[in-house]
Amino acid sequence: ETMPCNAEGSAEDGGSRSQHKRQLSTLGLAAIIFYGVSGGPYGCEDTVAAAGPLLALLGFLLMPLVWSLPEALISAELATAFPCNSGFVVWVTA
Repeated sequence: ETMPCNAEGSAEDGGSRSQHKRQLSTLGLAAIIFYGVSGGPYGCEDTVAAAGPLLALLGFLLMPLVWSLPEALISAELATAFPCNSGFVVWVTA
């Protein structure tokens, strides 16, 4: 059965995939996880005031593992199952 994508490099047209690879630095990944977990620097003061500095730091360090890591693993599995350029559009419509 063919893949349900029609973009360049899809399984249907036998096109070649782009050889351009983007690299994400560790600092960039940390920034994405920080903004994804805590919503950015806004609200950090309220968290520290409500929970205290130790629990706030533990929360900011542990929540990426609890929330973002499983989300990243799910996205990686879906991306390998449907290797198309259209991402979640193909995942939802498949």
